[in-house]
Order: sequence, then C-alpha cells, then structure tokens
Amino acid sequence: MSLRKYPFLVDPVVYSNEILGKTRGLDDIAGEEPIISLAAKRIEYTVRGEPLPDYIGTTTEEEVFSFWLAFLALREAKSISLLDKMIKLEVDRVKRFLEKESLDNLIFIAKRMGVKVDIVELRIPWIIKGGKVYYRELNIAVNIADYLKYTAGTREERLKLINSFLLKGRVYMDTVLFKLFLLEAINRFILEKVKNIEPPEVPAFLKLVSNTREYEIREVRGIKEELFPNCILEIISKSRTAKISGEEAYVLLTFLNNIGAPREYIEDIIVRVGLAPRDKAKLIVGALDKLRDYTPFNCDELKARSICDCKGNLIEEYFRARRGQAHY
Repeated sequence: MSLRKYPFLVDPVVYSNEILGKTRGLDDIAGEEPIISLAAKRIEYTVRGEPLPDYIGTTTEEEVFSFWLAFLALREAKSISLLDKMIKLEVDRVKRFLEKESLDNLIFIAKRMGVKVDIVELRIPWIIKGGKVYYRELNIAVNIADYLKYTAGTREERLKLINSFLLKGRVYMDTVLFKLFLLEAINRFILEKVKNIEPPEVPAFLKLVSNTREYEIREVRGIKEELFPNCILEIISKSRTAKISGEEAYVLLTFLNNIGAPREYIEDIIVRVGLAPRDKAKLIVGALDKLRDYTPFNCDELKARSICDCKGNLIEEYFRARRGQAHY
C-alpha cells in the first residue's frame, strides 16, 4: 500500500531524519522551495474551499512533507478556522481512497494509528421481519479503549457507543462502519499529531507561516485574493523568485488601496512581496491615504511598460468578479 495516499501515517521528523541521516532533518527539507510551494498549494486549496486532488506532490516524500508543513504553518499562524477546513478537506480526500481499499489495508491504517484491531467472524441476529430472523455479519473488532479514544463525543450517530455492538471489551462492526470509524479517527489523529511536532526554524517555513497569517486576515476581513486580476496575481507570484520593480509595486499598492483592503492586509503584502521589512511596511501603509486619488496604470500603459497583459481596468475587474461570485 502506498503511503503517498495517507501522508498522516508518516512521522515527518523520523522520516526526514532517516532520509538525510541526521537530526533536525525537517529543517533542511522545510528549506526546499519545491516542498514549501506544495505546502502553500495545500493551504491555497483550503482558502478557496476547493476539494483537494488525489495527490499534491509526485512522490511520497513530497506528499508527506507538504502535508505536515502545511498543517504546522496553520498551527504556528494560530489559524484555527483554516486548520479545521484543511482537516475536513484532507479527510474528504482520504475517503476517496478508503472506498477502494482492501480489508487488510484498512486494518494496516488503523494499526499505524495505534488502534488494536482484529479481523473476526461474528454473525448476530439483527432484525425479525415477517417471522424471519435476519443476521448481520460483523468482521472487525476494535479494542473499546481505542474506539472511545477516537469516537468519544462524536456527532455521528452510527459511531456512538450506545448504538454499537460490544462483547468482551471490544466493539464489533462491519467494513462500512469500520471505514466511518477510520475517518473519525484520522481527523482526531491529525489534530493530535500536529500538536506535538516541533516546527522547523528556517526562513522559507517562517515565510509560509507569515503568508498563512495573511490568509487568516483575508478570511476575517473578506479580501478575495483568488479574485484578483491576473495582472496583480502575476506581480505577487513574481515576488517569490525576484524583486518586483517600482512600477509593479505602484500598481500593486494603488490597486489594494482602491479596493479598500484593510491596512493590516496591505502591511502583510508589503512584507510578503519583499518591498520592506515589517517596521517600514507600517510607515508605507501610513502614507497610503495620500495615494487615495491615485489608481493603477490603465491597460494600455500596463502593456506598454511590460508589466502585464491585462483585459481592462484592474479595479473594475476585481469588483466585477466579486459581484459574479456573490450572484453565483
């Protein structure tokens, strides 16, 4: 069974140390731009609320490390709402795989999470209908302590202990119910695991945390960066690998100023794209009121200055996209 499908089953600290043959291996891996980009991609799916694809990376290593670094970034950013959203999306992704897994693989997944479980054969009378007794086949037994560890307080009626079949300290279930139990267990397992991993201390990861905080601000204040015109997204994207020009900075800041972006958000963007450190970013934001009458270059000017290939007025394009989303 490929652990690429189930990255939560792999301890990222142990795995990174094994790969690199050293302690603090996760720091080195968190400094790799491709891995950080994949972690950022997972967070971006969460922000947009879009279903995750089956795979984010092309290898088990990419899947495992992007998975845990994304969760660690959300934890370090104290982004509780996005953390909850990401867990739901990741569990939904896992659900697609579980539907096709063999019973042996399902048992393997449970045991990797520390669940004591066995394959059994138990046939019990279930209902009587028309004078005939109908039996139910229960083929999986889970230690009751492990069962309660992952289901206590669940909202899923089928998993509540009062609705379960208990015998000699074990909870018995069929494969369908066991898959439901696994999904509940995975949710809680990820939450518990992410609490106990020491985060990397490298600039690339710290920047991911900073960007995640900015996503949280946007969530709270209603900025829809995914609806930004391509021109603005291109400028932001360029800043990840190169310094943006003064003209590009002007376009970006006047655009944000004119759409009414919160000052905290603009400050984070200034730091994020490398225009200035945090202390100077505050001064730049403080001067933005003087630019209230300034707007980004028009489309012809943007093309002439080779800033981007646009379709029209950037501010109107953004609000048109927002209206369209609201209408939808």
